Amino acid sequence: MMKASITLLFIICSLNFYAQENKGIMPNDKDALVYDTVLVFKNIDSIAIYNSTKMFIAQEFKTKECYVDLRGKAIASNGHSYIDTEYQSITINELCTFDFSVYIKNDKCRIVIKDIKVSSSENGLISTDLESYLANLKKIPFTGKKMASKIKSSLNDGVLKLLSRYSDCIANPQNDDMFNF
Repeated sequence: MMKASITLLFIICSLNFYAQENKGIMPNDKDALVYDTVLVFKNIDSIAIYNSTKMFIAQEFKTKECYVDLRGKAIASNGHSYIDTEYQSITINELCTFDFSVYIKNDKCRIVIKDIKVSSSENGLISTDLESYLANLKKIPFTGKKMASKIKSSLNDGVLKLLSRYSDCIANPQNDDMFNF
């Protein structure tokens, strides 16, 4: 697990983006679950970042539904992703939903991932915010704290992968005519 984390870190650092003011790809403090980072893309203007961001949202979250700032400087969408956590030879797969916001200015974009919720069922009917979910897990005797730590670690890995896919989408744009909306 440690080798995989270090390898993933090196891959992300070698991508075609440079953090100008990294407020933390990981949560800032121990319990806060808001991811906030600024990415700078060399030789890519705000219009290209904007169009590629729309394409990324459509491809990644399988939706064209997003909230667009009328000035073309911000895009927000409700994202979703599955978190796989292995613990004591059991794999737990849970659906996470979150707010994914991108604020664009010149060749920079600020990405904020917040309001993370965990759904215990496929249809998302039973949903709770991740902070409460982790707090409840920590109350389980003996294994609760380790399980909560594993889930948070899996979430951090998932966010790093999401940011890597986003960066790839911006750095290597595809034909996005079909995503103009």
